[in-house]
Amino acid sequence: MSAIGFYLLNFCIRTIAFLPFGFLYFLADGLYYILFYVVGYREAVVRDNLSRAFPEKSPEELLRIEKAFYRHLADMTVESLKMIHMTPKQLSRRIPILNPELLDKYRSEGRSIVAMGAHYCNWEWTLGIVPHLNYKTTGVYKPLNNKRFDRLVNQTRSRFGTEMVGMREVVRVLLKYKRDNTPTFNVFIADQSPVWEEIQFWTSFLNQVTPVYLGPEKLARQFNMAVLFGKVNKTDRGRYSVELIPIEENPLDTSEFEITRKFFKLLEESILEKPEFWLWSHRRWKHTRKREKEESKGIFRFAENNTRK
Repeated sequence: MSAIGFYLLNFCIRTIAFLPFGFLYFLADGLYYILFYVVGYREAVVRDNLSRAFPEKSPEELLRIEKAFYRHLADMTVESLKMIHMTPKQLSRRIPILNPELLDKYRSEGRSIVAMGAHYCNWEWTLGIVPHLNYKTTGVYKPLNNKRFDRLVNQTRSRFGTEMVGMREVVRVLLKYKRDNTPTFNVFIADQSPVWEEIQFWTSFLNQVTPVYLGPEKLARQFNMAVLFGKVNKTDRGRYSVELIPIEENPLDTSEFEITRKFFKLLEESILEKPEFWLWSHRRWKHTRKREKEESKGIFRFAENNTRK
């Protein structure tokens, strides 16, 4: 995108973000109609993902989930735009932590935390929990290819008190805070798909053999950080809540892959409760299909224990 195109789009986004929630959700209703009925946004991907994840469900049940997903996607789109002009206090009122007392023990011990989340409900709005934490907070992310959009997105995220850290920089940043004796609360959107060349582990997730990142688990073990799952619920339009669920308090005592497996089990339970709130338009199992295709031809690149050869 050219510089002029970017600044025009940025102007439009910031103008829309000034609108009140009531009007934004009116726009979301129209956006849902366009996404689902007019353009069929990633329709083939959504339907393939749903049918693979829920082979036991009828076509009518899958269609209900599909429609509910597009409605939520439209809501989440306008909510993410609204963040540009929301204050940390305004956002924190819309996404409280249900059990903040869980953090008291870790803070008193000076323990840092790995918080594993997912593309579920509105993951951008989970930045609103920062005022409830009383921790130095980092958000670990994969930088966007478009540098202008990368700056725009991270400027918005940083306004809520989170230091955005690229995946390749996270060890350096954590070492710095460790030297300064500063406990950190480190947020990972941990359900992303690794690139094919970097796959080290596959796990069972939503009826699929799924390649996953091991970064959060490795960092937890390297820095002896407690590991939590951030279970997000959508309680109403523009209203969410977060429950912190312990995954592992003593990562050094765990076996390899144990933390990662526990996270995906908890995430799967959340998705099975309310499947419409997961990001079904993401090509999450593209590598699974590639593996299936190769193995059907007799090409086996992965060992029986699901680790990379």
